[in-house]
Amino acid sequence: MSDKSNLNPVEKLQLLIEQKKNLENQVATLEKNIQSLISNDMKIDAIDKKLQDTNALITGKSDRLSDELRDITSLVNRKSDQLSKELLDLYNRMETRFDQVAGAVDDEILPQSEGY
Repeated sequence: MSDKSNLNPVEKLQLLIEQKKNLENQVATLEKNIQSLISNDMKIDAIDKKLQDTNALITGKSDRLSDELRDITSLVNRKSDQLSKELLDLYNRMETRFDQVAGAVDDEILPQSEGY
């Protein structure tokens, strides 16, 4: 059947019908492939949108955490400064008190030692 010119009209018609069916099957396969590509493209778009939304959410949370960390750092620094001042004040009061006690002890001891 490689030479179509030797075919009678019925055989030619059968061959054309077979070719038509093959072409219809190829068209159906192409249509399915196109639909699959469209579906995959839509899925990719949906995934891309979710990634963009997630990225925006992460960026927002990161910014908020940075702000909170900056606030906490500022608070810690203020508290540290305050505690340093309180510690220095306490040290100065203790030193003053020590000097007072040492002076009182000297006042008690010196008169007694002069009496000997």
